This record gives sequence, C-alpha cells and structure tokens, in this order.
Amino acid sequence: MKYDVISSFSLNGKTEVTLDVAVTDMPTYTAALDADGNLFKVLRFTFPKTSGIPNASLVLEGIYKGNQIELLN
Repeated sequence: MKYDVISSFSLNGKTEVTLDVAVTDMPTYTAALDADGNLFKVLRFTFPKTSGIPNASLVLEGIYKGNQIELLN
C-alpha cells in the first residue's frame, strides 16, 4: 500500500518516517519501497505523543528520502 510521507528524520543509518494515515488504520508491515524501488526493512512502529489519533510513524533501516512510500507485508 502506498502512503504520502509527512516528514522523515535520519540518524545513525536509520530513518523515522511519519505517514499521512492514522495509526489506527495501519496494519503490520515488514518492508518498504521508495519511488526508485530501493528496499528498506521496517524495524518498528513508533507512537508520537499527540492529542487525538496520531499519524502512523515507523523506523526504517537505512536513509530514506522521498515523498511517498510503499509498505509491504
């Protein structure tokens, strides 16, 4: 499934990506593809502290740069 990326932050070879989808609508994914077809391993989901239902956020192995991401089971 493809999602728009709201923001991303890279540090120490990992990237936290926040997506334009509510965390409650997010099934469990194990891999991600960027627009160029590069494969990233999904390390874990994170839960931002916000009021209301937060957007889905996850940590990828590697440096991700892009505006859209495709998540795979």
